[in-house]
Amino acid sequence: MGASTAVFRGPIIWGVCSRQKDVVFSEQIRYNERKHLCICGLQNFSERVSNLKVGISIQTQIHAVLALAATFCIIIVMSSSISTQEIINGIRTFSTLNATLSNFYTTVQKMDVEARDWVYLQSEEKYKEYEGFLEEARQQLQAISDHSENHLRWRMGLLDNMLNYYQAPIEQFRQGDLGAYDTYNALQYRCKLIRDTATNYYGYLSDYLEQN
Repeated sequence: MGASTAVFRGPIIWGVCSRQKDVVFSEQIRYNERKHLCICGLQNFSERVSNLKVGISIQTQIHAVLALAATFCIIIVMSSSISTQEIINGIRTFSTLNATLSNFYTTVQKMDVEARDWVYLQSEEKYKEYEGFLEEARQQLQAISDHSENHLRWRMGLLDNMLNYYQAPIEQFRQGDLGAYDTYNALQYRCKLIRDTATNYYGYLSDYLEQN
């Protein structure tokens, strides 16, 4: 009776142990699978983070390049605007001074006509006209000098001296030291000397503005 009971219990215990082993093995498999899934998940997450970092890094670099390009474009535009404005100002200045110089030679011619008319007509009105044109010519030279420096200003001073040279025969005539005929010819000659400087002076003006 005891022996049969031992025999009977043996298979039961073995079966229980076998089932326990199967359960433990199954749990081990599930654990390994979960572990594998976790590892795979961590690897995937790590790759995604790396890709994200790379993406952020590339994106940051792109933004930096775009910002630098935008800054460079702004600098170019500003420089171009400044250069363009300087060119416009230079053209405007040249046009103004060139017109003033042209007006000076026109004024000198009118001055000479009135002065020579006065010599023969002895008209006070003609003399006042002459004085008015003389003063206007001096003001035109001064206007050019005010917008110039050094060499060109010195040149304008030479033209002003030529006006004094032109004026001298008139003073001699008024004082009775020079006759009407000689005065007339002297004024005509000296006016021609002034007008003959025009070509050179337009060149001086052009050279000055190119250098400045």
